[in-house]
Amino acid sequence: MGRVIKEVIYIDRDPDDLDKGWGWVEVPLEVQKEFNIDRSYPQRRRVRRCKEITMTRHRQDEQGNSVPYSHKYIHEYDDWVNPPSRGRAAAKKYTLNINNRLVNFGAQKSLTIKAICHWLKSWAPPGSVLITPGNRSLSLDGEGTDKGRAEFIYFILNRDSNAIKIGRAKDIERRLKSLSRSKTLGRAG
Repeated sequence: MGRVIKEVIYIDRDPDDLDKGWGWVEVPLEVQKEFNIDRSYPQRRRVRRCKEITMTRHRQDEQGNSVPYSHKYIHEYDDWVNPPSRGRAAAKKYTLNINNRLVNFGAQKSLTIKAICHWLKSWAPPGSVLITPGNRSLSLDGEGTDKGRAEFIYFILNRDSNAIKIGRAKDIERRLKSLSRSKTLGRAG
């Protein structure tokens, strides 16, 4: 099996508040082309920021002593939000079930399910199901569903006894680790 080429796509971190900037997802290039996913690089945005500033001044009391007092005010200013760099950060791994076809992609850890679902709705067919890193199945509205839950059937051969372990798991890697620690695969536990 060849290496899957993935490309970074920048999506809104919060669809309801564009001032929060962008996050990134990595999607296989073939999927991007097949579904005509927008890959344009976002331009920086001008945003209006507010900052509370406290100024401390001094005044003299009746005895002539210097007494500090504080004054607070809100300072509004323009700022810029730039797209993030992909960097070396690890991605959370998601799966999208599109009519029983599983598409794997990664997303920046700080992205919310709401942001990912909003982006998926912009290109994925209706009825697609998002499978989270915690193996929850969600509709693209972010609601739980049992439809599209990924399960795998595995066969493991114990060469010492020629026994075959057959099982079903949602997370194959975790299952193999648990089996390797037990006597099921012929190892001392």
